Amino acid sequence: MVHRAIHISSSFTIMHKEFDFIRDIAKRNGYPKNFVECQIRHTLNRYIEKQNIVNKDIKINQLKQQQDNNETHTDRIVINVPYVGKATQQFSKEINKLAKKVKPTTQVITVSRLPLALSCKTCSAKYIGKTVRQVCRRLKEHGAPTNITTMEPSESDTSDDEEINPETTITSAIQRHITSTNHKMDWNNWSILDRDNHPYRLLVKESLAINENSPSLNRTTRSIPLVVYPEGSKKRTTHNKIVS
Repeated sequence: MVHRAIHISSSFTIMHKEFDFIRDIAKRNGYPKNFVECQIRHTLNRYIEKQNIVNKDIKINQLKQQQDNNETHTDRIVINVPYVGKATQQFSKEINKLAKKVKPTTQVITVSRLPLALSCKTCSAKYIGKTVRQVCRRLKEHGAPTNITTMEPSESDTSDDEEINPETTITSAIQRHITSTNHKMDWNNWSILDRDNHPYRLLVKESLAINENSPSLNRTTRSIPLVVYPEGSKKRTTHNKIVS
């Protein structure tokens, strides 16, 4: 009866009336007053404790959800496009292709096989170089702080041909610049210039980027020669078959 009184009451006033009704019935049936009061008190305390736990869990979940929403919040623009048949379907396919290219599938700091650009915070010095390993590992070899990322390198990146040289951090152009000038590099605002999984094309893109930007920290002007057909491409001779 006490459980029923608690659950059907929408306010403490109604609950108090229900408890008085229980006390009156228990008295008529010969139950001791102390026993009835003890049952009401214990049942009500258990209900209140349970409600406090439930309310606490709800608040914790709300805070977690709010934090997740703050971290993943992005501004969205919605545009209504009228349906005009095949043209709309083609437009939808092009939008989906573009979205797949724009949205990164992995954390940017863990990407590999790309030429990147890094600038100095103190002066206008700039460095351009390629890496076949993850960017976070390459930056650490150049002297970046160890807390630049918490991601561990994947197994596929540990067997690259570009072996880790323990002297890289000493002979690195970036490290020499930091040591000789006491400047600080902008480790967080490096930029991806291009990407390519083919080793030779990656060298070509690095050389083109160095040639275009002329970074002051680079010791070499290019990774490979950028001379392609210096005398022009050869034209293929065509033989016309004479039909008699």
